[in-house]
Amino acid sequence: MNEFFPLASAAGMTVGLAVCALIIGLALAMFFAVWESVKWRPIAWIGSA
Repeated sequence: MNEFFPLASAAGMTVGLAVCALIIGLALAMFFAVWESVKWRPIAWIGSA
């Protein structure tokens, strides 16, 4: 039973890293999508404000 705990710890750390990578990837994807949509029409966007 003693050799189970390092394995569980490594599995938990792996899951934590995967979740962090997923969240970072989603945040970057959202930022990139907003940046692309704003980049192509800044003059029209400023003019309509």
